Amino acid sequence: MFRTCDITGFKVDLQSEKLIRANAVFAVISLLFAVVAAILLVFTRYQPVHLLAAEWYYRLVTFHGLNALIFWIIFFEIAGLYFGSTVILNTKFCAPKWGWVAFALMVAGLVISNIIILMGKADVMLTSYTPLKAHPLYYLGIILFAVGALLAVILFFGNLMIARRSSPRAARRRSVRLTTDANGRRASSPRRPKRR
Repeated sequence: MFRTCDITGFKVDLQSEKLIRANAVFAVISLLFAVVAAILLVFTRYQPVHLLAAEWYYRLVTFHGLNALIFWIIFFEIAGLYFGSTVILNTKFCAPKWGWVAFALMVAGLVISNIIILMGKADVMLTSYTPLKAHPLYYLGIILFAVGALLAVILFFGNLMIARRSSPRAARRRSVRLTTDANGRRASSPRRPKRR
């Protein structure tokens, strides 16, 4: 089922729109977690305030790093991949149920990892390997998140296949426009003269 966007005129698949919004919302939530942790870290490093004890400082470094460097970026990238492969290419989502499975795995990974970190069982500061060991549930959360993200990327390629099969020329033309716009160049920008 599609709706037409009032601004762009693109046909938007309703299933993909829900998945795009869900991933974008969790990207913002992860970013907010990271910002709150960063503010607490700043006030801890500022000596007149010195807000947190040393163990909480390192705990929040881990919490901030995971949310800022992994969770929010990948949630946002998945939302962008779904947008580019369905809305821009004007096609339906290949497997919406699997999209929700991928999203649920990513959210479960985020929740499990963050809870274990805040419980003090994973103060690894993004060095999740041996000298600094964490609780096994922390690693389970990371694995669930990674499997969900991998599944989402596979679905992105499935969306591209559907777009290519439905209208090969239109999909190629739109994908060229998408990549040129993403690189900061417009397809209609004037060409530079060749040097001799």
